[in-house]
Amino acid sequence: MPLVRDWVMRQPFPDNPFERVFGEGDLRLPWLALYVAEQRWNEANTLVRRAIVDAQTVRHRPAQIQFSVWQAIVAQGMGDIDTANAALCDAVHIGTPGRFVRAFFPADHDLRPLLRQIKPSLPDDEAAWVDHLILRGPGKPASIEMPNEGAKSSCLTPTEQRVLSFLQMGYSNQNIATKLFITERTVKKHVGNIMKKLDAPNRTAAVSRAVELHLL
Repeated sequence: MPLVRDWVMRQPFPDNPFERVFGEGDLRLPWLALYVAEQRWNEANTLVRRAIVDAQTVRHRPAQIQFSVWQAIVAQGMGDIDTANAALCDAVHIGTPGRFVRAFFPADHDLRPLLRQIKPSLPDDEAAWVDHLILRGPGKPASIEMPNEGAKSSCLTPTEQRVLSFLQMGYSNQNIATKLFITERTVKKHVGNIMKKLDAPNRTAAVSRAVELHLL
């Protein structure tokens, strides 16, 4: 920690954040991480709230997600679980359409318990994305190669691909049947084929696997 603190203290603290591109290169991030590591919660809270306002002002979604995640971490450290959940809900709401991943797993912080906690309150599409984040977990690669004996993903039929896209949006078999003008029994068969081809035990895992393989 002393070496890390010494490195952070040598970094220039930006007086005008608008001069920089928001995201992983934001110079406030090492300071924020240091405040959290040293449990300097008030300083961390002030910094992260200001950063969120700045990100909202310039409408930079990656920064909004990243700093909202950090706000959840800070609020959790301060014992304010309601604020932590609200901040993480904001991050999920902004991040789901763009399928953002890395921002939800800052180094040395595992947010899966909080993600599980907020999932029941989320819309279906956001809940499905949270399932993917939970299954992926921190420290895993963004994509995973299929086993050689598989290459099963390339065998998805056009209809199975459409069913898969509806699964990603959290549609039920009945809703999918209505959308595709087919029977629920046929949908169930397609879902079973998808899970078999993607080597997934359930619908949620199939969606997660498909995202990892860039099928969605």
